[in-house]
Amino acid sequence: ITEMQFNKNSLLKSWNIYQYELHEFGKKISKIPDIWIINGALAIRFDLKELIFPTENKGLEFLPILVGGQNWLIVNCMNATDSYSREESVLYSGPEGQVFMIIHLVITDVLIEQKEVFVLEGSNRATLFMFPSIVERITKLKLNGISFREIGLLKS
Repeated sequence: ITEMQFNKNSLLKSWNIYQYELHEFGKKISKIPDIWIINGALAIRFDLKELIFPTENKGLEFLPILVGGQNWLIVNCMNATDSYSREESVLYSGPEGQVFMIIHLVITDVLIEQKEVFVLEGSNRATLFMFPSIVERITKLKLNGISFREIGLLKS
């Protein structure tokens, strides 16, 4: 139930340190990745926090978890925008209008770039968007467990 709240609300006050085990097709993974997405939230090794997020990031919570007995963090992203071009974007919505799949996104909120990581307001918030600055830091570190694809642009 807690995982259903990632990227929506602050979880810091009620957070417990949870133990995660990684499985692939019914078997435990022998090599734990450096970084991965867990139910729409970014999970990183504890020692990578300052390298990936070298400056203060308002709107992000770093929640402690254990992965294979090691200290990790889940990044709960509360940065959200609803400023995007519906005409130029390609997204799929449910009957109530909630976005559940994003193919291409044209953001018109120029201030969101300062956040580096954000979610789309009015979506299920399971998709994290990252600006090139953070993608470059992660790529330079040669971390395994996550890949990126360009699906949008910032339009001023």
